[in-house]
Amino acid sequence: MTRTFDLKKDAEVWAREVERDIQRGNLANLAKNATTTLFGVVADRYENEVVPKLKGKSAKTYVAAAKQKFGRHFIGSIHSADISEWRDELLASGLSAQSVVHRMNTLSSIFAYAESEMKIVLPLGNQARLSIRPSLPPARKRRLRAQELDYLLLGAARAQKRVVGLVEIIALGIETTMRLGELLTLQWSDIDLDRSIAHLRKTKNGDERTVALSPTAVAALRAIPRREGHDRVFAWSRADSFEKAWSRCKERAVAAYAADCCDERRDADPNFLDDLHFHDLRHEGTSRLFEAGLGIMDVASMTGHKSLTQLLKYTHIAAEGLARRLAQTSNKVSSEA
Repeated sequence: MTRTFDLKKDAEVWAREVERDIQRGNLANLAKNATTTLFGVVADRYENEVVPKLKGKSAKTYVAAAKQKFGRHFIGSIHSADISEWRDELLASGLSAQSVVHRMNTLSSIFAYAESEMKIVLPLGNQARLSIRPSLPPARKRRLRAQELDYLLLGAARAQKRVVGLVEIIALGIETTMRLGELLTLQWSDIDLDRSIAHLRKTKNGDERTVALSPTAVAALRAIPRREGHDRVFAWSRADSFEKAWSRCKERAVAAYAADCCDERRDADPNFLDDLHFHDLRHEGTSRLFEAGLGIMDVASMTGHKSLTQLLKYTHIAAEGLARRLAQTSNKVSSEA
């Protein structure tokens, strides 16, 4: 019998448990469980006992996907080839590589749960760990280019009477590095403009955090009219409803930019605001914080990232800015010499 572990101590614990079961004569019965227990039964227990404790909201969706594919199979009969076939089906259906990885990781967690909590001995070990994950695309590096923010704010301002708060949410997206979901659930009762802080109770990873507000962010919040009987700062109830306003804002911004280029008889950039997502403002804001000289811990307290690896995905410091800082450092060293 073989199992693969990340840590040696976990492997030793497992080996001792198997040896005890052999001595007690229980191994045959335990091994038989793998060929008599349906995957769907294990997945149901995992969903009831584990998923509610997880911080993310998507785990239930991932469990459902695994149950749909393997629910009627005995858990011991599921091989890595079956999982690889499932991976290819998910990719062919149009899911992104990252979404497929999430589903495969959840499947692996269900196998691990069967072994550790239900004492099911999988003769071939956790087959989901052996299946190759799809390659993830490079992290997005989209940052705002020259004049893009100016025209974005212009496009938002031209609809301000109909779409209240559009200018301000764009400014806050950069200044606070908040995710769209965090901005849409932001409440006035959690904001202290005098102390320049905002407390986020609902975040993607489930942890609360307090964000420092720059003077620009404070000014943006002061400009938003408060709605009687509502504590939420913004009126959009869901991300998809905001995305419609965001798309129309970009269309107005591009039209204004093209008109100005025509009036000034200069060539318009064909890629102006091309493929810019609202989430890219979080990238922009994070990179600006580093360019302003803030340290890693300071930036992490703003963005909510728990590891440097995660933080680096959102950080794309402009090379020109780095060159200027290197030149300043070099000049300082030369003058001191």
